[in-house]
Amino acid sequence: MSGEVTKCAWPPCKTKAVHVGYCGAHYAQKRRGEELRPVRGSALYHQAKLNEKGEKECSKCGYWLPLSEFYARKDGSGKPLGRAHCNRCNILRRMSMTALDYDEILALQGGGCAICGVTEQASGRQLAVDHDHSCCPRGGSCGYCVRGIICDSCNVMLGRARDSIPTLMAAVSYLERSQELRFN
Repeated sequence: MSGEVTKCAWPPCKTKAVHVGYCGAHYAQKRRGEELRPVRGSALYHQAKLNEKGEKECSKCGYWLPLSEFYARKDGSGKPLGRAHCNRCNILRRMSMTALDYDEILALQGGGCAICGVTEQASGRQLAVDHDHSCCPRGGSCGYCVRGIICDSCNVMLGRARDSIPTLMAAVSYLERSQELRFN
């Protein structure tokens, strides 16, 4: 034995050959009579999933996005190819939504906060998903109790008022009265 490691007989694959000249995955494909193709999890597999612009399709929302919009692998390689869904869908999963759902609701609201109409946050973050906390009190949402998309300021306002309509109506009355009465 020369100690030389032989590579898989399928030319694009750089994995060590273990069965009749093929790596385990390609040997299994060959045994099943399939056309040899990149193996899931390999860099070739992920490269095959990219379009001509080098973008990847999110498995949740279906948007074609640059690789920077996908979380990096946890294997330490730092390559953003491992996740099937985009960062936005990963964040919105707590609300049982995808980026597509979010964008549809935002479009129905006219593109901005459902309360004040603001379209961009000062922080650069996307607008918040507002939901009925009495339905899902633990921070996430079942998806059925989503009320709309609102800015951080309006979200804090509703939260501080504990979604109480009488409290918010009293605040409106206070503001209307204060327009008439000034203490200076």
